[in-house]
Amino acid sequence: MAQGFVVRPFAFMRLTHEGIRAGLAEVGAALETLEAEPNLAHRQSLHDTMEALCRVIHVHADIEEDGFFPLLDSQFANAAGNAGFAKEHVEEDACHDRVRAAIEGLADPTDASARGVLREAVAVWLASCEAHLLHEEEVMMPLTQKVHATQEGRAAAVGKIIASVPEEQVDGTLLPYVLERLEKTKPFGPLRMFVEATRMSMGPDRFARAAPVVRTHLSAEAVGKLESLGSL
Repeated sequence: MAQGFVVRPFAFMRLTHEGIRAGLAEVGAALETLEAEPNLAHRQSLHDTMEALCRVIHVHADIEEDGFFPLLDSQFANAAGNAGFAKEHVEEDACHDRVRAAIEGLADPTDASARGVLREAVAVWLASCEAHLLHEEEVMMPLTQKVHATQEGRAAAVGKIIASVPEEQVDGTLLPYVLERLEKTKPFGPLRMFVEATRMSMGPDRFARAAPVVRTHLSAEAVGKLESLGSL
């Protein structure tokens, strides 16, 4: 590993947020396209873009609720519980449902009134998601360095967090989405950090099963860089 590069295991969680943010931007762009050219194809594109992101959000939320929040609550005086993060997840789900209903209600994409309802629902959802991500980062990220005194201990903690949900949800839903969007929207450094954090936290046997996902969902150029650095 190159001198000066220090893996932060909890970057697995933090950079997942950046993947989600990229997805939120995609939803906003899909809505703008629908507004500019109101037709059924663009309505379907908005629906599909949102649903892909929602699947990742739900896996990430399960990882937090089943693994991350309990860890922080046990070590830091109910930090996640006191912050109300699980309640925010429920509120986000309600916002998702309102967007879904508004998309279904847009039977005629040229209906300006129905598009207005959809536009407002999407705006509320996007704002809710961003506020939640920021709230988590403000509360949880400062605590992650205190989870364990060593990098290895922190990696083991993240490994347990990842293992709190079924493997197929991580490898089939979360990793592909986040990897693709980090490569698309970020410099190489964050992508490398995410892969390194995943590798270190999972451990050799588990990462051996995830590595093909990394190779499949990144460009040949990115894979080559990661391999040359020993990250993959």
